[in-house]
Parts: sequence; structure tokens; C-alpha cells
Amino acid sequence: MAKRKVTPFGQWETTIASGNEAMYFRMGKTQFTHPACTSLNHAAFRLLMLAKFEAKGQREFALPYSVYKGFFSKGGFQKAVKELCDNGIIEVAEHNKNRRIPNIYRFSEAWKTFRPPP
Repeated sequence: MAKRKVTPFGQWETTIASGNEAMYFRMGKTQFTHPACTSLNHAAFRLLMLAKFEAKGQREFALPYSVYKGFFSKGGFQKAVKELCDNGIIEVAEHNKNRRIPNIYRFSEAWKTFRPPP
């Protein structure tokens, strides 16, 4: 197996002396500058960043209450999820309320055709 090249973060980007973060995420410039992302409010954008961490590079992910409780109230979380879904960034893959386990979300490609209302 080939050894992965590690590019450390700059000291202004981390509190870890070596600069080698265990978790980080990728976001392309085209998604970051697309109206689907630029029209998000601050809470929805923060949830998008949290979702990218939790997904760990996978398309589907769960966001249990224990993960988001330090950032959002339950109502604020639901509003942010709705905004991300409305903008086509994520979709709900599994509604698990009756099973008492976290919903499963999936990153969507619908954001590419999103146009904000005039």
C-alpha cells in the first residue's frame, strides 16, 4: 500500500504543533462560490461545514443530536437542514424518527442547478 503524503496545516490554521490535523474536509471553489452556498444564512453554512466533517468524505452521513447540540438548538438545526435541502446541497436519505436513531443525509448534486429566488 502506498503511503499517503501528508501536507501539514500552517500554524495560523491549527493548534496542533506538527500541523497534522486528524480531520479536515474538502470544498471546491465552484461549490463555495455557487449561489446555492453564497445564499445560505450563517447557521446553514455552519451546518454544511459540520456535515462535511461528519461525512468524512462519504456521500451519506448521520448527524446525531450529540454532534450538533453544541452548535444549534433542535429548532435551529431543523431550519438549517431545510435550507440546505431547499438549496439542493443535501437531501434526507432516511427518515428515522420512529426508529429513534439519527436521520441519514446524503450530499446532492441538485445545488448545481439551484437559482435563488429574485
